[in-house]
Amino acid sequence: MRLLSLLSHTHALPTYAALHPACRAFSPTMVEVEEPEDPPPPAEPLPILLQTDSYIFVAKPAGTVVHRGKFTKKGEVPLMQRLRDQLGIMVNPVHRLDGGTSGCLLFAFDTPTTSMLQAALQSADAKKTYYAFMPVPKRRDFVHH
Repeated sequence: MRLLSLLSHTHALPTYAALHPACRAFSPTMVEVEEPEDPPPPAEPLPILLQTDSYIFVAKPAGTVVHRGKFTKKGEVPLMQRLRDQLGIMVNPVHRLDGGTSGCLLFAFDTPTTSMLQAALQSADAKKTYYAFMPVPKRRDFVHH
């Protein structure tokens, strides 16, 4: 739905229209403004696996992107934003998981902690374990090495 607004000649319409992509100027006195879409319903709270004063581990559900990017669908709220809204503070991702992957995700509450944890995960001493779960096939002879 669109809303037509009449503006007096005293408003700086070209500047306003340039700053707001939802607005389109028809004349110096009329502008078309698109009404914002209804916000999506609130998402379920993310399960917190462990929280300290410096970092937090959460369970990332499959099909959720960690942060906004080219693969984010319109209306999709990234996990980082959901966690920020849930906790009421800014969070920094220490690592990522693909959108289709579920797993344990680590966020830090400040830049020094983020840098330290990222360096620790990139260290040769870091131990990372990945598990893949799939249904058991009826035929067990399908895997050949």
